[in-house]
Amino acid sequence: MKIKVVVHEAEEGGFWAEVPAIPGCATQGETMDELMRNLHEAIEGCLAVDVAEPKPGGKERILEIAPRIRSAGRAARLAAVTDRRQPSRVR
Repeated sequence: MKIKVVVHEAEEGGFWAEVPAIPGCATQGETMDELMRNLHEAIEGCLAVDVAEPKPGGKERILEIAPRIRSAGRAARLAAVTDRRQPSRVR
């Protein structure tokens, strides 16, 4: 999964970054390397959710999935392919 991050230069030096797709997810670092380490940790922390284990014999399940994110260009190409597969009208 790729997530877009907006990196800013901090007025007092160093950098800070925010993750628009995850409200409230932001971090800082004195160097770009430190910022990147902190970003990975911040994103993991923002996405981590504690879920109570389901009761034995219950109907609930916990699944972990890795979402596939399509780029806008790829989605448009797929839509175009879908449109071409529709039968053409006879005039």
